Amino acid sequence: MKDRFRLLASPGFLLGLTLLLLNDWCWKPVFHNWITGKLSDFAGLFIFPLFWMAFFPRRKQRIVALTAGLFIFWKMPLSQAPLDAWNALGIWPLARTVDPTDLWALLMAPLSIGYASSAVAWAVPRWAPLTLAVLAFAATSYLAVEEYNKSYEFNCSESTLRQRIAADSVWKGHEQYLTAANPDTLNLLPWPSTVYFRYTIKVDSIGEDHTRITLLHATSRSRPSKSLRQTMLDSFEVRLLSRIQDP
Repeated sequence: MKDRFRLLASPGFLLGLTLLLLNDWCWKPVFHNWITGKLSDFAGLFIFPLFWMAFFPRRKQRIVALTAGLFIFWKMPLSQAPLDAWNALGIWPLARTVDPTDLWALLMAPLSIGYASSAVAWAVPRWAPLTLAVLAFAATSYLAVEEYNKSYEFNCSESTLRQRIAADSVWKGHEQYLTAANPDTLNLLPWPSTVYFRYTIKVDSIGEDHTRITLLHATSRSRPSKSLRQTMLDSFEVRLLSRIQDP
């Protein structure tokens, strides 16, 4: 048993697992930047195949191929429908960012084959990295949801305000996320996506040349915390509202 699971106690696996846990639970909630967004993908695509190679040591190439295929599907718009269906169950909400540059992390998967052939194990109880790896894989795509229902008023018509949102350079790079869940609700992801927050807002007219934006909720691929809640709100007000204020 110890020999089979030697990969889980090897320096490369333990280093990748440590980076994944630190990034998802410590660095992402604090920094929310491009580096933390990519680090989990690179670390995860190295240790995820190694994890399964410990169980199926004779299936290394198949494991890498399956890992790569699943990752590509996960990063494609095609995965949105099954993802929405899963999140509708309310069991363990998941999220991912559709970003083609994330596919560079696929370079890590083949490296795991060569590493597995020469890896040596440290004197670490096998159950410890096994347990931590399961928790890390489950948490890396966890979706934190914060409810706000906070309103902001503008002295312009609804159509004018929507045009400002659609035309702004921060948002128009991701127009595919400006999708109407209903006639008044927009799902927004800022561009550039250095901050992995998604906002759901409601835009409605409250009088002639008077419109209201209500921030319904925001989501993030980070561990929920009080600081994260405030950071998402600050980001919304600075990155969106400040750019579409009345002249």
